[in-house]
Amino acid sequence: MQHPFQCITILQPASGPQKGKAFLIAACDSKLVSFDIEEGKLVSQYEPAIDEGNEQSIRTQTSGERPTKRQRVESHNCDRPRFILLAAAPDGCHLVTVSDDKCVRVLRVDHTQNSKFTEVNAWFMPKRPCVIEVLPDNQSVLIADKFGDVYSISMFARHGEALDGTAGKKAEDKTVGSYGQKEAKEGNAPFKPSATELTVHTKRNRKALEAQMKQKQFSKRKEGPDFEHQLLLGHVSMLTDMVHATREAEGRQRSYILTADRDEHIRVSRGPPQSHVIEGYCLGHSEFVSKLCLVPRTDILVSGGGDNWVGVWDWLNFKLRKKVKIESTMIDKSIQEIQQSVNGGSRVNDNVESHTAVSGIWPVPFRNESGETDTAILIALERLPLFLTATLSELESEDDTTLTSFPLKYHPLDVVCVGDNIVVSFDAREDGSPRFQAYTCVKKGSESIGALVWTINESMTDRLKCITEYIGVKSEVEHKKVDDLLYGVANLRKRRVWDTPASSEHAAEAEPGEDEEED
Repeated sequence: MQHPFQCITILQPASGPQKGKAFLIAACDSKLVSFDIEEGKLVSQYEPAIDEGNEQSIRTQTSGERPTKRQRVESHNCDRPRFILLAAAPDGCHLVTVSDDKCVRVLRVDHTQNSKFTEVNAWFMPKRPCVIEVLPDNQSVLIADKFGDVYSISMFARHGEALDGTAGKKAEDKTVGSYGQKEAKEGNAPFKPSATELTVHTKRNRKALEAQMKQKQFSKRKEGPDFEHQLLLGHVSMLTDMVHATREAEGRQRSYILTADRDEHIRVSRGPPQSHVIEGYCLGHSEFVSKLCLVPRTDILVSGGGDNWVGVWDWLNFKLRKKVKIESTMIDKSIQEIQQSVNGGSRVNDNVESHTAVSGIWPVPFRNESGETDTAILIALERLPLFLTATLSELESEDDTTLTSFPLKYHPLDVVCVGDNIVVSFDAREDGSPRFQAYTCVKKGSESIGALVWTINESMTDRLKCITEYIGVKSEVEHKKVDDLLYGVANLRKRRVWDTPASSEHAAEAEPGEDEEED
């Protein structure tokens, strides 16, 4: 078995001898590799180091967590941290990564030395990040975690320093470990209340003081990360996606942060330093919202999740322009194939909504009938070997939009754009099967009735063969571990009372139309 590339991105240097050249950065389990697409060769690779010495090294993570929670890392035959997120800086020379051990790493890519990876900074987050984005200033990183918080962190933040650059105050009973982890020393000082019998007079307060005196030691106060950071905003629910945008408002540029969560909310907040200001909400989803996509050069936001439709929004005015249905006829066959392989041929529920889980939405280029570059969107559904597509003109139209199905051989995992082409990473685990494919899209026919036609870019696909030949992680990896790494969107769906078998039997006995809701 060959391990698929779970996430990919493109680095294009903004200056230097390699200016404008596209390098494909791909994560294969715990390894990060760089491919020169133009020359079709692997140029460098990187793998996080594991502390060597003792047979087992225990790293205590106390930043924002219970002091007793520890992560065990073995130095021999252990599972290395796997990459789950990649974000390229606009300068094309820095890369921000997130691994499943909650570590955020900043890597410098030296394009003058075969795109060599050099780790320049790393820190552990209190909660696992789910979205990262590098801002246009090439200095700040927005990091959203599943706990619902969004942080702004400098890519070059130094440990133990405050936001204003002054040295942070270090407690005597702590030392700063690698990557900013705080390791508590043994023997904490006993708790001593500040109040005494001379300062407390009421009966109730005296009893409270006696209880404090009897308690030997209070649990240690939780502390936040020890590196330069700023908490921008928070959600009560699990945060699922985030995008950053800049628009002109009141005669100047204003930044916005759009966030989505498991409770069907899409929030529009101002960017730093006014991120506490909530501009409004885009409400309309009845299931979780897993993906947000801002269509370039427009004010259109496309959202998708657990509903059997994707939303097209005028996000500046918080208005739902239209719902684009995910037609059951397009995906029923794919659903049956996947369900049979997973559940051994069990019966498939006819309700498509229960299977819909949008795992990705990407804006991609294509050539229209006049030969000019236009924009379309690609929508991926988790564990289904297809894309759903629509053009920008169809999204902007007041008429109903019908998504077009683009069948694939394998399940798509990630998409990047290289010029007018797209490169797709597939969940292809059979040895020798292509884990990447390059496509070119052209619109055939008139503007009103034309259809998008996707064709394989043979030239670029040939240059991507070096990726297929890359071994990466060996075949000992279990399929379940790979599934846990690649697929998790459907788990966001909440269990409803009416989803239980008993409620299904009750619904079958009900009169037709009794429990139906109006559209």
